[in-house]
Amino acid sequence: MFANPSIKYGVYAGVALIVTDLILYLISPKAMIFASSWIALAVIIVSMVLATKEYKEANEGMLSFKEGFTASWLTYLFTGLITTVFAYLLYNFIAPDLLDEIKAISAESLEKMKGFMGEDGYEAAMENLENESSMDIPSLLISLALKYLMAAVPALIIAAVMKRERDPFA
Repeated sequence: MFANPSIKYGVYAGVALIVTDLILYLISPKAMIFASSWIALAVIIVSMVLATKEYKEANEGMLSFKEGFTASWLTYLFTGLITTVFAYLLYNFIAPDLLDEIKAISAESLEKMKGFMGEDGYEAAMENLENESSMDIPSLLISLALKYLMAAVPALIIAAVMKRERDPFA
């Protein structure tokens, strides 16, 4: 179905994260807030490794650093695009009140941490929470661009660990 492992695992990860977020949302928005990011991180890293591994196997066990980085980073490119489209649909059409619920839960968490943050830190965090923008297209695109930059870090690590280049002297 998918000729390119990056597309295949990017789509698989994107769909898995959508299903996970929907299940967590149906359980409780609070569960979605606290568990979604950790689950997403694990799914994304596993999908990046699997795509890179499959690419390496297709090339007789050889993988340059550049090929490894490209395979793993492109996997996130597709995952990020799919999940961003889903986030837009979720927050604007499926559950438009969810963003307000998230802000309320976040404010409650900040209130509990007020003693650790100090009054100034608490006020700054509450102000940032209040000023958070909606899930409109420009905000989501900025977020996606930042995620693409951050995804380069695990992609670099995966490429470094999995690379295996041909011996130039053989």
